[in-house]
Amino acid sequence: MMKTDNTVFGHEYQHLFSVGDLVSWSALGKGENIGLIVRIFKKKMGNRDVLVAKVNSLADKQHYEFLLSSLSVVSSVKNLEVF
Repeated sequence: MMKTDNTVFGHEYQHLFSVGDLVSWSALGKGENIGLIVRIFKKKMGNRDVLVAKVNSLADKQHYEFLLSSLSVVSSVKNLEVF
């Protein structure tokens, strides 16, 4: 059995994403998609915790879960100015 440490897989991406960010991802054969992050959480996959984002797709109004490492930020809520 392979030994793993206790860190959450994807922790190095956590600082890049926030709830409310507009993100994109590619789906094989479907091109690029865009959606809004509504939740970031740990999920058990196999014997390891991984960081996952729940994303609402703007194209088909569906909810999807993605590893943070598979997303790209299009527009971050951290960069928005409040008037």
